[in-house]
Amino acid sequence: MISSKAGTEEKNDCIIELEALEKGEGIEIEIESPIKKQFGRHIKETILEVLKERCISNVKVRVTDRKALDFSIRARLETAIDRLGGERLEA
Repeated sequence: MISSKAGTEEKNDCIIELEALEKGEGIEIEIESPIKKQFGRHIKETILEVLKERCISNVKVRVTDRKALDFSIRARLETAIDRLGGERLEA
């Protein structure tokens, strides 16, 4: 199992954990957030947008959100992808 992590537990930040999946397994997203009911769909859309931009289609994403804004979620996800060796996750 290849995995990576980026972020902190500070307020207005998030922790993004990635796990590479086998080709054909698709994308799995788990979100833990105090505002999941209100913004869970938006967080998921932001994650999917970044994964699409990077042509990544086989990964498990775990988000522990502390009310992070979009740019923070994007930055943490980009960092986790780079730490995992982004090209290894591509379709």
